[in-house]
Amino acid sequence: MTYEQATQVVITGNGKFGGKTMGQVAVESPKNLEWFAQSYSGKNHLIPAAARALLNAAMPMAG
Repeated sequence: MTYEQATQVVITGNGKFGGKTMGQVAVESPKNLEWFAQSYSGKNHLIPAAARALLNAAMPMAG
């Protein structure tokens, strides 16, 4: 999954981030990307994949 694709993945459900894209989460609450990458247990397998892609893209910038 590319960075651009990851930013467009929509979070399903009615939770705090329901209806938002992973790109919006990355901007509004970046600490939650790790939770989506490691702890999300919903049916949409694109959500943790997108979170991991965004975290991987951020790693070179952090170092």
